[in-house]
Amino acid sequence: MLVWLGLAQTPLAQSQNRLSLIRDAEIENTLRVFAAPIFKAADLDFKSVQMHIVNDNTLNAYVTKGQHIFFNTGLLIKAENAAQVMGVIAHEAGHITAGHLVRMHQNLATAKNISIAGLILGLPLAVVTGEPDALLASQQLSQQIATRSFLDYSRSMEQAADQAAVNFFDQANLSAKGLYTFMKILDQHGKLFSGSQNPYVQTHPLTSSRVTFLREHLANSPYSNQALPAHYDALHDRMQAKLIGYLRKKEEVFRRYPPSLETIPALYARAIALMRSNETEKALELADRLLILKPEDAFFFELKGDIYKQANALTDALPWYEKALEKLPWASFIHYNVAQILSNQAEPDGYEKALYHLRQTLSYDSNLVMAWRLAAKIYAKQGKDGLAALSQAEAALRIGDKAQALHLAKKAQGAFAAGTPIWQQAQDIIFQIHQDTPKSATK
Repeated sequence: MLVWLGLAQTPLAQSQNRLSLIRDAEIENTLRVFAAPIFKAADLDFKSVQMHIVNDNTLNAYVTKGQHIFFNTGLLIKAENAAQVMGVIAHEAGHITAGHLVRMHQNLATAKNISIAGLILGLPLAVVTGEPDALLASQQLSQQIATRSFLDYSRSMEQAADQAAVNFFDQANLSAKGLYTFMKILDQHGKLFSGSQNPYVQTHPLTSSRVTFLREHLANSPYSNQALPAHYDALHDRMQAKLIGYLRKKEEVFRRYPPSLETIPALYARAIALMRSNETEKALELADRLLILKPEDAFFFELKGDIYKQANALTDALPWYEKALEKLPWASFIHYNVAQILSNQAEPDGYEKALYHLRQTLSYDSNLVMAWRLAAKIYAKQGKDGLAALSQAEAALRIGDKAQALHLAKKAQGAFAAGTPIWQQAQDIIFQIHQDTPKSATK
């Protein structure tokens, strides 16, 4: 199930200009399948690169410090096939391996200094002439110089990332055609915007020389006509169908995937759209048809669980989630859904079963704030106030509320003997806060 994470659920969103992030086990797994041969060729540690989905309809993808790659849903929906998404991944991996993020920040500082210098130089002119327009003109000129300086540097980085990307494809015995055809989409898409407002073109300056470079590479690479295995595009089509089913209005979903279309992506998208509009029986009918076509598909087990959960038929949802987990023990959000359901059951051991699934959730995704909060709620119901405070402290730490995290960690420590594992976990939180915060702020 697609899960929207608000600011209260992730510190990353706060650091990335209030992003609306989406989590989904199937889509994240698809992106990792696409990335695997590229990361291997790039000698990138697969576990160290984090990929994030941004709920934004614009065409964009980018990297940030800490080896984070962000994909806008608009890009994933617009991409025509798996090869194009892999082209974007390879390009962004090129930025990471070249260390462009550090250099980008250094160049931004330089550009900022140029702009500030222009402002300072403009101030005396405005005072002497008594004309505020002189100050504005000076600011504009300095900003133009800074922008040109930065964009020139940015273009060189884009070309370097393209070069790295095609090298990765050759090393992986794969075609770079997807990157080339995606560039052509960007070129056409950019013409729809006035004033260069295409977000991707703004962050990835597109030049004719880049397109020419990729065309020449394809003319010479021995792998240019190397097709991807068929299941790559099958994964891509399912990813798109799922995103469209969740993010578009029902009418739009049915226009793109009319009832006459009986493919797996079409059935998938329509089932999700019907689920979202609370047409439970119709959604279940399509889910059953999907399971006839793919009787062992764990994500279709999850879909049935989601449909029942959406209809508040939690008892019916539970066995489908459990069937999914038999095949996907690493799917943290399915574990979380099971924990949610079990935490509301009246069975004597329901809480302990829920906590087991929350521990599984957090073992795969320790930054999932909602899981820490649900654990705190369960511990509070059990009368385990120390563990409740510790879980709340973990949640507070992950959303950047250090004062609250410190308070709760100290409260948790008071409930346990010094040196015990739980006491030490609270101590680790306190130590981390003191490491990251000036002493005056933690007293």
